[in-house]
Amino acid sequence: MSTYTTQELFNHCISSFSYKDGMLISKHWNRPVGSLNDKGYITITTRINNTTTKHLAHRLIFLMHHGRLPNVLDHINGIRTDNRIDNLREATRAQNSYNTRARGGSSSLKGVTWHSRNKKWAAQIGFQRKMIHLGYFDCQEDAHEAYKAAALRLHGEFARLD
Repeated sequence: MSTYTTQELFNHCISSFSYKDGMLISKHWNRPVGSLNDKGYITITTRINNTTTKHLAHRLIFLMHHGRLPNVLDHINGIRTDNRIDNLREATRAQNSYNTRARGGSSSLKGVTWHSRNKKWAAQIGFQRKMIHLGYFDCQEDAHEAYKAAALRLHGEFARLD
């Protein structure tokens, strides 16, 4: 638990950084700040009230622009280092998970897997903590089209189709 408030963090950010094209620039050093963490996000270390803390850069940028910190932020284009304010939006955990790329497996297409038992491509989509089966298909492109239609219907603006 931090020993400072969100307002104190906001004040520190406004006094220490300027924002330019998705980056925070140190007002003291006049250069971009932050380093890449092991998950691919840019992190920035702050020292407030004798407490040193690492923060995700996109959260600080959102705070500086909106004056608040939502629980979850989503990078619209899925690029974790693209911290332009117009690429950041508030989301639920579920919405954030909808906007992820295919994770590999038997197909490089999101929502598509090979079923060796019936020798067909299966389309499926996650929604409201359930996996919904969309059907079996002879080719993975048809299965992916079924996934994309369901993603647009169920995930709306958070649908990732690639």
